[in-house]
Amino acid sequence: MIGSTYVLLALGVTLIYGLLNIINFAHGEIFMLGAYFAFVCVTMWGLSYWLTAVLVMVMCGILYVILDFVAFKKVRGFELGPLITSIGVSIFLQNLALILFGGDPRQLPTPYADIILDYGLLSFSVQRFLIIPVALVTIIGLYVMIEKTTIGRAIRAVSQDRQVASLMGINATSVIMFTFAIAGVLVAIPSVLVSPLFYIFPLMGVTLTLKAYIIVVMGGFGNMLGTILAGMILGITESMVAGLGASRWIDAVSFGVLVAFLLVRPYGIIGERREENV
Repeated sequence: MIGSTYVLLALGVTLIYGLLNIINFAHGEIFMLGAYFAFVCVTMWGLSYWLTAVLVMVMCGILYVILDFVAFKKVRGFELGPLITSIGVSIFLQNLALILFGGDPRQLPTPYADIILDYGLLSFSVQRFLIIPVALVTIIGLYVMIEKTTIGRAIRAVSQDRQVASLMGINATSVIMFTFAIAGVLVAIPSVLVSPLFYIFPLMGVTLTLKAYIIVVMGGFGNMLGTILAGMILGITESMVAGLGASRWIDAVSFGVLVAFLLVRPYGIIGERREENV
């Protein structure tokens, strides 16, 4: 479950980096805002869980497009510009959430969290079970879109050479906007699925962003298959650490795994050796 959540969280990061080489440290804050919006939809507006999920995906997709327009569009091409800008956006969104919702933790109510399934030695809630098939369907859908559709070919063309793609008749601006919207949808899905299981608070996105980049580095920057494998490895590792009764060491183990990968295979699970400024 944790591995599937991490994969969905990191795929949006991988998609944006693969297209524009942008490192976005406000990724976790979009996750956090999606969780708060879901909380408002269910508790204040009385909407159903599945309608809320659709609205959160739309909202996060729009937020990501706005983020590109406000924070990234003017600084593309500057090596550290997007990185520094995204840190500023991250701090702004954290404080905005603190002003709007306060610092008290919230939790998204859902009927599926209380339905328990028992199969022999296995016991889990329906809410936890939902994460795995939804992640699988999302990953397959993303792969089919990138590899088999016209818009997917356009995304790959723009990521390889934006100027040549434009000369071939591809509207690079529209492709970039669409890609940012897809990244927002990808972060919205785990936001809705995980919010009923963990607390929602303004700083929750900080750790999630760091975990997403651990996975992206482990998998090889911009490599989707590597991201999937790295997310599962990190999620299973953290679960094993928690299962051994060492929950307080989870984050330390995660960064230890990252350091080990940097020492042994710095170009990622499915990365390639190449000279590049970091």
